[in-house]
Amino acid sequence: MPRTNLLNWAVRRLVIWLLVLGGGYLLVFGGSSTSKPIRKKISIEVATPNGTARGASVIEMVHSHAPWWYPAAVKSATSERGEAPYADLGGRRYVFVTINNQLDESPISGSLLPESMQADGSFQPNRAPMIVTFGDIEDPNTIRKLEPGAFERAFGSGYRLVSRTHTTKAA
Repeated sequence: MPRTNLLNWAVRRLVIWLLVLGGGYLLVFGGSSTSKPIRKKISIEVATPNGTARGASVIEMVHSHAPWWYPAAVKSATSERGEAPYADLGGRRYVFVTINNQLDESPISGSLLPESMQADGSFQPNRAPMIVTFGDIEDPNTIRKLEPGAFERAFGSGYRLVSRTHTTKAA
């Protein structure tokens, strides 16, 4: 009988240590893994009566993958970092390409996927990021969405969107 109790005690101890070690391993090494950052240069060109206004910015995207044991709702995520590209049209008027816009709840990462690209680096029309402007650059409440064909209506004669492009940058 004592030998059986000793064996049961040893087996329980072994199982507890394996659970502790396994749990520690999962906590330390089982976290999310991230892919290599992808950097895209986003450019915008707008024709104005005084010439072409250009702006560009580099956006970094990182895709994280959760381990198999995470809940399905948090299996993967893509995050974007960078500044919104903008073009200064003069006269305190600017246009911005949104990175992660709250107006239509679509992050730019969906626009930067390979299937969203055309051969010339431009965006597919239905996958292009939103362009916005402000009635008063000092007042964020004056934000408004600009459709690509609405530049002349928004700014006057001679204004039009020339291009929105993206290119992959070396990491």
